[in-house]
Amino acid sequence: MRAISFVLVILLSVTSLSCSNNFRPVNNRYPVSSLLNGETWYGNGKAVKLRMINNDPCSNKRFMLFIQTDLPITGSRYIGKRDTVTGCMEACNPTQGVSFYNVPLKKGTYKILDLDQYGTLNKDGSHYNLLIKSGGVAKSYVPQNRKSNWIRVNKYDSINHTIKGSFRLRLKANYNSVSPDSTDKLVRFDKGTFNVKLEESRPPSQ
Repeated sequence: MRAISFVLVILLSVTSLSCSNNFRPVNNRYPVSSLLNGETWYGNGKAVKLRMINNDPCSNKRFMLFIQTDLPITGSRYIGKRDTVTGCMEACNPTQGVSFYNVPLKKGTYKILDLDQYGTLNKDGSHYNLLIKSGGVAKSYVPQNRKSNWIRVNKYDSINHTIKGSFRLRLKANYNSVSPDSTDKLVRFDKGTFNVKLEESRPPSQ
């Protein structure tokens, strides 16, 4: 009877997670937090509302999400440890960045590799980059497969201009613009959450 109860608890937990995709923040001191390859990961982020593209009224109902952190990276000879680690809550020299593109500005769960059909900003829907101090990309990762990568908008507050949501990513190394190192070839983001401000995109300068 005890074994049956234990299995029932597991099934209920899995069902609840698959239905909601709502996670408690791994670290609620920061706007963005996650588990990166099983380790606590956190940073700062912002969402930018897309401007209308080719007079398509649906194109401005989407946003881009940009996340940065200055957490140290194990195994890289090119991305040195920053003097002060703040999670990029203030001016920082980021070591890592995560980007999501063409995300609908409404509640729902969206597969990352399906997002490109709504725009032309990025064919992969998401990127994870390791950054050198000058801001250049030392190594880039792209989605590994269609099923394991998603982003969810849990709440869009149009009055306070904030977006809350969650995400899960399975990414593979795309290229190395410096040279090979011992950083991971595959990365996993689990239990990712974000609660960020939404900004209007600025028109190009004339």
